[in-house]
Amino acid sequence: MGLRTRHLLLLLLPLICLTFVLLFTASLDVFPKDNNTRASQTLERAGAWLRQEEESYRNTLWERVEMIKKLGPPRNIESFPLKDKVYTLWDFFTPAFQCPYRVSRIGRRGDGGKWVCGIEEIAKKDKCIVYSFGVSRDSSFEAAVLNLAPGCEVWGYDYNVGMWGPEIYLNKTLSQRAYFFPYGLGPQDHHKKSEAPKMYTLQSIMGLNGHAHIDILKIDIEEDEFEVFRAITDSFDTLPFSQLQLEVHAWNEHGYFPYFLDWWDMLERAGLRPFWFEPNLVHVNLQRGKRPDVAEYSFLNIRGSRGLVPELRF
Repeated sequence: MGLRTRHLLLLLLPLICLTFVLLFTASLDVFPKDNNTRASQTLERAGAWLRQEEESYRNTLWERVEMIKKLGPPRNIESFPLKDKVYTLWDFFTPAFQCPYRVSRIGRRGDGGKWVCGIEEIAKKDKCIVYSFGVSRDSSFEAAVLNLAPGCEVWGYDYNVGMWGPEIYLNKTLSQRAYFFPYGLGPQDHHKKSEAPKMYTLQSIMGLNGHAHIDILKIDIEEDEFEVFRAITDSFDTLPFSQLQLEVHAWNEHGYFPYFLDWWDMLERAGLRPFWFEPNLVHVNLQRGKRPDVAEYSFLNIRGSRGLVPELRF
């Protein structure tokens, strides 16, 4: 082959490769004709993924049923057996659903941080709403969300303290997008002058704030989550939040296996799917070896049209 011919082939090779790539991608319909087609195909793929993920999650429910059959009936199952058993309550309720985006631990290490799905996607929004119930003296989670998502506002509630933690109240930039109220989240409204502490339902608080949807809902209310979520699921046909970071306290009668099983089943029927789990080992350490009955769960809401995942339809 002559030198001139070789140079000609080298010049033509990129053009040949580009032509092949264009023909190949066209056959796959990678480049839709218009934005509406592209959006439609994206939703279709996302819907297919979600149906597959939901089918996989339901398989884990059968595993739960089989585990209960083996150890049950439910009234005979100890949530935290002290001997001769190799399970805890949490093994029945595994976070088997998958977040379609990156999962990030936001907030300080140890007790206080939360696992969030798709904070990068949330950060793209011009405006997002975060509710935080149970602030205490640590606002590292809320401050981190405000730093990562400039369009977010955080609304905090805690009747045990009078303000945000230092991560927010010492930061003038963040405090402009953070609103604090010394109220509690309850299953009913109790906020007359003679009633203390003042308690509001989630529905009432959203109405007062003029909010129709919450992007991130964080709840840490020391065992009151059980009655509160019964009220929430009764009040809303579709849960008004995209994802939930919930600290679960399996104490007293709420840790009784039949009760917990029924409560968890209620969350699943409402469209919540757990995608992350973290036992609160700080609590175990402080209690010097007591049972691990506190755990952090993160849930996605697979219903509604404003969440991180498309509404599931069969």
